[in-house]
Amino acid sequence: MRFTDRFIKIPIKVYNKAQADLVNKIEYEDSWMKISPFEISEYKPTQDEENENYDCVYLVMKSGSGVFVYMSINEFEALLNERFSETE
Repeated sequence: MRFTDRFIKIPIKVYNKAQADLVNKIEYEDSWMKISPFEISEYKPTQDEENENYDCVYLVMKSGSGVFVYMSINEFEALLNERFSETE
C-alpha cells in the first residue's frame, strides 16, 4: 500500500476571497481534498444553505476543523466503508 492510499478524496467547494472582496459576491468552485479517515471526529447529514441548498455531509476532524462534503450521507458512508474493506 502506498502512503497516499490511506487518504480518501472528498468533493468540496472553495471560493476566492480576493475576488469576493473585489466584486462583493462569493462564487464557489468545485474542488476536492484528501483526508485521513482516521482523523474524522464526527459527521452528520446537513444542507449547505449558503451554497445552493446542497444536501451534503458536515465533517468535523479531530483537529476541530470542519468542512462540507458535497455528497449524500449514503455516498459518504459507502466511501468510508469501501476504504476500510480494502484495508482488511
